[in-house]
Amino acid sequence: MYAITHAQGQTDIDGLAGETTRVFVGPPNEIDEFLLEVIVGHRPGGYFVVFHANYLTDKFRYLIEGGSHG
Repeated sequence: MYAITHAQGQTDIDGLAGETTRVFVGPPNEIDEFLLEVIVGHRPGGYFVVFHANYLTDKFRYLIEGGSHG
């Protein structure tokens, strides 16, 4: 939750039909300096499902480096 609420970068990505899927890049807490990537699905009915949390990988590093994806 900390990484989501203190995200340094975020974007919508492709996900399940009828759902908004967003990746957040942020720290795990206020002490540690490494970053996490957390992917959340906003599902119909107003609830959220966190289905991926990992140390930041090259796939989503562009979100904090100001570059473009690809």
